[in-house]
Amino acid sequence: YGASKLAGEEAARAAFAARPGPQLAVVRTAWLFGPGRPDFPVKILEAARRALDGRRPLQVVGDEWGSPTYVADLAEAIVELLGAGTFAGIHHLVNGGVTTRAGWAADIVSRAGLPIELEEVPAATWPRASDAPTWAVLEPTGSPSGERLRPWQEAMADYAPALLRTVGHSAGARSGR
Repeated sequence: YGASKLAGEEAARAAFAARPGPQLAVVRTAWLFGPGRPDFPVKILEAARRALDGRRPLQVVGDEWGSPTYVADLAEAIVELLGAGTFAGIHHLVNGGVTTRAGWAADIVSRAGLPIELEEVPAATWPRASDAPTWAVLEPTGSPSGERLRPWQEAMADYAPALLRTVGHSAGARSGR
């Protein structure tokens, strides 16, 4: 899982070392969410709908930890890095806070006003092509201004109205907690 990411960073370092110009900047992030693709929140709401229809709890991985990161916040942080002109190095750009997939799912279904029971299950419940780490938490680095990205819950509150419109859960939903 991490080997391909490391290989990409090493290839970028080698390419930048062989040329004049700006120094290499590596941006690491995790657990992206936002408009434009089926993200974790969309998948959770769709799975919750199916679970409710089947009158069963929603099973969600409870042993993977990370920092959900809103793509709009990430994009703004990257623009700030580029604008500062001193962006070389490794930057961990993630929204603040740490949660499990199950904790994030609980936040999502709460915002949608869905009365569903969540059942935490181990990641091994769903085999994947690659093994994701159980601890995917990055220590956030500040922007050139020293600011860090806001807590993921605040970012989810901003994203929630668009998310709920996308999946048809706008009735009775709330954006704050």
